[in-house]
Amino acid sequence: MSDVRPVHRELLRHLTRTAEFGQSWMVVQGRRMGLVVPTEEGGHEFAAGYFKTTVVQALLSGLVELGPPVSSAERPTYTGGGLRWTDRGQGARTITLLPPVPPESGPAPAPPVRISGMQPGSTRWRAAMSASKIAAVMGLSPYESRRSVWEMMAGNLPPEPPRKNKQRGHYMEGGVAAWWADQHPDWAVLPGGTWAHSSDPWMIASPDRRLVPMCACGRHVTEGCCDTLDCEPCCRACPTCPTLDHPPAALLELKTDAEGSEWGSGPEDIPVGYRCQVLWQMLVLGVREVRVAVLSSYLDLREYVITWDQKEIDVLVAEANAFRLSLQYGEPPELDGDDATYAAMRSKHPDLDPQKTITLTDAQARELLEAEQEEKAGKAQWTLARARVTELMDGAGVATWNDRTVAVRRARKGVKPWVEVPKGRPDLESIPGGADVDPLDWSGLEVAS
Repeated sequence: MSDVRPVHRELLRHLTRTAEFGQSWMVVQGRRMGLVVPTEEGGHEFAAGYFKTTVVQALLSGLVELGPPVSSAERPTYTGGGLRWTDRGQGARTITLLPPVPPESGPAPAPPVRISGMQPGSTRWRAAMSASKIAAVMGLSPYESRRSVWEMMAGNLPPEPPRKNKQRGHYMEGGVAAWWADQHPDWAVLPGGTWAHSSDPWMIASPDRRLVPMCACGRHVTEGCCDTLDCEPCCRACPTCPTLDHPPAALLELKTDAEGSEWGSGPEDIPVGYRCQVLWQMLVLGVREVRVAVLSSYLDLREYVITWDQKEIDVLVAEANAFRLSLQYGEPPELDGDDATYAAMRSKHPDLDPQKTITLTDAQARELLEAEQEEKAGKAQWTLARARVTELMDGAGVATWNDRTVAVRRARKGVKPWVEVPKGRPDLESIPGGADVDPLDWSGLEVAS
């Protein structure tokens, strides 16, 4: 176990120590998991808390096996850690220690698989983990949230038109590529295409361009070196000949920056969301370098060079696979205060019946009204409250508390329904205080990561 991470060694020790007493379990809440182990006396007790990423890494490494979700009636009660399982609606899975598997020697990884006919925004593309989605899965995207991407990949949202920044980039992409190519005659710039990982077709990437080293024969020409009807490459190292189809040595991403504030001066100082994107592209296509060309707000061309980082890529893979499990088991990420999450809830619930009414609990009504009062001081909380109420109301037009209207959904042509708090709402002081208790009380617990 010398090559096993310390946090995984701790997990394995808990499972090994208690294996003879019975089955261990994992309680799931969002991105956290609680390990519940059997005791010698025949009961169960809380042993440790972990981030879901940690458990998924152990799963992918072949250290443990997770069972399917079980109902409340099928899982045991337990003690310790301040966690009360009885009467809670939390999901759970069995977790089992697997015997070690000796390492096998095998062939080198296969090259990526070219995908034809998969367009960004298509049903196939929306269901796969692309480079443009991984930043949101990590919670690092300025455009999408974990929940909005989950709802899209689960097929719960209709296709959306591209944002203005994406349209701008699409129209300017060719010019930025030509500018970069003029400054780098040692590279042949080829179309990007869409690719799947050699061993996992769920992992895809669509780089803007592929880069192949220019040959040194002296006979290569930029246009028409290989005729499509009578292919005659300039040499065996011709970078553009389709019959030779050389794998890329690097990738090229083309960006525009209208604000001029997102990009730094260092060679790798790019926005963290784009860093996730290019690392995912490296993983899928098997390259070790991505060049990022950026047309700045001052209309100058900047270049950044991002290289392979195994530790960061391991984190991306673990988070992506945890996300995949949540899709398979229908367990969406928790709602949050991101604008993209609220937009996703509005898209998910486009129907509106003004006559349909739902009733909110004390805690739900109080959360909404408190957030509405503090909107200017805490916009994210107000956005979160509206997202939660939108999900609760579904197609309803009115939400009440104690027969008083607390929220209404309105709509107009071409605009998805939104949540408002009416002027005649009840006073906040009239609603009993206190928010719902977190089903898993993690206060005072050290969470392994």
